[in-house]
Amino acid sequence: MESELVESMKVIHESLLLAYLYFLKIDKGLHINFNLKNESMF
Repeated sequence: MESELVESMKVIHESLLLAYLYFLKIDKGLHINFNLKNESMF
């Protein structure tokens, strides 16, 4: 039972880490996209 918990914790930790890295990547990209969208709006 404990090993299953540890495995699920590892999976959650890995997915959180990936999500965090993905968010940072998007965050950097969003600034560029946001500027481009603002320019095309006006």
